[in-house]
Amino acid sequence: MTPNTELAGQIFDVTKTWAEPLNLSTQLFISGSSQKRQIERLKKGPEILIGTPGRVFELVKLKKIKMMNVDTIILDEFDELLSDSQYHFVENIIHRVPRDHQMIYMSATDKVDPEVLAENTITIDLSDQKLDQIAHYYISVDKRDRVELLRKFANIPDFRGLVFFNSLSDLGAAEERLQFNRASAVSLASDINVKFRKVILEKFKNHDISLLLGTDLVARGIDIDNLEYVINFEVARDKETYTHRAGRTGRMGKSGVVITFVSHKEDLKKLKNSLMSQKFILKNKNFI
Repeated sequence: MTPNTELAGQIFDVTKTWAEPLNLSTQLFISGSSQKRQIERLKKGPEILIGTPGRVFELVKLKKIKMMNVDTIILDEFDELLSDSQYHFVENIIHRVPRDHQMIYMSATDKVDPEVLAENTITIDLSDQKLDQIAHYYISVDKRDRVELLRKFANIPDFRGLVFFNSLSDLGAAEERLQFNRASAVSLASDINVKFRKVILEKFKNHDISLLLGTDLVARGIDIDNLEYVINFEVARDKETYTHRAGRTGRMGKSGVVITFVSHKEDLKKLKNSLMSQKFILKNKNFI
């Protein structure tokens, strides 16, 4: 299970490539897609089910997914799945599996109460891996000038950046202003139709869109080949959030850049403290 439809879709695409040679079938179950078609796919008896908690729980309640036949549950981005917004669904799903099932929790951070994890969980910590291929910068900019700075980035030839916002209101206002000024920017908001969101993501991957705007919930775990830039419209709420955002670039050994807009001295101090604990080097640079 994953916290959003985009991540579920990406995992599904990758899983199919290695499952088929092993004569295993896999199916995708996400909100926003036809439930009737998903029920039909279940009749084929797939060995691997990939989905979001809300839709999976719906199918469990309808007794279309028989949890007693499940022996392994993998929670990708488990700190998000075990948060308040999704915990109810995940908990109800897990309680329906046999006692001898296996649980696997995966995430770039572990900001979660250990009490909610299964007993005798073994931790494999890979957090000490070096991420030298990612450069971290900040730009001092007045709050009212941040959208204009984004517009300038969007006008750089071949520029492509994933922009993170702490609030939906800031995201909506920025998108409106950017599009009014004919900047190549589109948001990946949660209230957009799943198929349309997939179209937006594909256009961004193909360099048809310069700036993809999103919140942490929607953009968590998104994998975009060779993404050059991640931009924080403001300082991330905590170091775990920063880590997940930064992880969208510099993947598979490729180089990447993370840029954070800073408007106050307090924000810069907070940013430096977050990066210092992760041994990231922060530099100031004017890109434009």
